[in-house]
Amino acid sequence: MAETTKTGSYLGYREEPLSWDELLEIFDTMFDEEARDLRTWPQAMRNTHVSWTDGEGINHEVESLDELSEAYARGLTAVVRMSDSITSGYRGAFLYVPGGPQPGARVDLHGAPNDVDRRLEVIQRYFPRQEVEEPLLFLSWSGKRSRKIARCLQGVLQTHLPSVKVFFSETSIDPGDDPDRAMLEDGLLRAVAVIAVLTKEAASRPWVIWETAATWARERVVIPIFVGVKPSEVGGPLTAKFEGVAFRNRDRMDQMLVRAGALCGVADPGPITDDEWRSLKKL
Repeated sequence: MAETTKTGSYLGYREEPLSWDELLEIFDTMFDEEARDLRTWPQAMRNTHVSWTDGEGINHEVESLDELSEAYARGLTAVVRMSDSITSGYRGAFLYVPGGPQPGARVDLHGAPNDVDRRLEVIQRYFPRQEVEEPLLFLSWSGKRSRKIARCLQGVLQTHLPSVKVFFSETSIDPGDDPDRAMLEDGLLRAVAVIAVLTKEAASRPWVIWETAATWARERVVIPIFVGVKPSEVGGPLTAKFEGVAFRNRDRMDQMLVRAGALCGVADPGPITDDEWRSLKKL
């Protein structure tokens, strides 16, 4: 007896973000063009939902694809989610992370075998790579207090972003290596973002200024974390070009995790746990 339904999943990557027309084609492939009005039950025999998450981790449910188009064109969408279910039994979900060095998507489908295969073929064409180079975050620090916080943050980042490499010079440079060369070639030049732990001492140190300025010059993201120092007390591109977070503000630290995750292709890193927060506060 022929199989009447099939379940299929796929995770893939590409070199550049999708254009809006390509994203719209994927929507039509996943859910058919009739679903563009995003009608849900009981107005229609289906439930179509589209939402996007911004760089601060705030989710936005949209009522029309025009809303998503505007946000996508402005580069506000850290994550895009689309899902649909039909009373006849079809279910589909598409999660897309357009940021980071290698934009990626995951699709989950359940329905008639021919429909599932047809849809998966289109997704695989747009996201042909299944192996992805490990993204890297660079922790910039200087001074005793900054180092302790960076060391603790390394553990937090690696727990919440297990597929991401975190470069922390104290542990990421092997004995015998040239530290300057390792920091440049294995760290800064590969990093998708720099997280700078800024105490009053670190903010004025040449190495921190150089690392963040070099990252800015390469048009990569710097996320300053202010520890006992106000943004107004820090000069250079750190506050003129980049929005930072206050170390004592737990919500903002959670948003930092979401932003770092989105840059590395991780859709939902989860919030900082109570134990992690207590460890950070002790510092």
